[in-house]
Amino acid sequence: MEIVAEMEAPCTPAALFAWVDALDRYPAWLEIVTRATPRADTSDDVPTWDVDLRGRIGPLARTKRLRMVRAVHHPDERVVFERRELDGRSHSPWVLDAAVMPSEAASPGGSRLVMVLRYGGGLFGPVLERILRDEIEQSRLRLLHLVSADAEPSSPCPLSPPGRPPPGRRPSPSRTSWGPRSGPAPPGSWCSRGGPSGSSC
Repeated sequence: MEIVAEMEAPCTPAALFAWVDALDRYPAWLEIVTRATPRADTSDDVPTWDVDLRGRIGPLARTKRLRMVRAVHHPDERVVFERRELDGRSHSPWVLDAAVMPSEAASPGGSRLVMVLRYGGGLFGPVLERILRDEIEQSRLRLLHLVSADAEPSSPCPLSPPGRPPPGRRPSPSRTSWGPRSGPAPPGSWCSRGGPSGSSC
């Protein structure tokens, strides 16, 4: 499974990247990540975290703990986190790839965040994609609020009203967007796309 989400933000790439380059900041804005604790082990010569993921559908909830490392880090541009366990067993892959780039779609001097989540296992079964899509919508304003609070006066990232699907239009299974398909996305809006690409337990 692969899900791609994009967000336009009226702030500098550096202000936006600061909230995605370390996993211990994710619980503040991405609800499915309930905890991300830096690890002190030296098995990998890169920053490492214990990450708890929690998904809920109605009264049912499941939690999964992963050991994640920062495999790629280009400051203010791109970061990639990968699952690397130490128990010697075979585990389903988790990869989170986040790229930040300049963009004037939201405002002059603004930025765009593109996040790609790849998962090769069977946690939560077919409802996982739905959980993640719900999280994408809900996390948008939380992330913008945090970026706005941290931003320098010269690179503000103000909040915008929550996006809503246009009347009479349903999101397609492969792409979800808030706003018209043509033209720039409004500040802080998410556009997500993705679908099953073959998964195994």
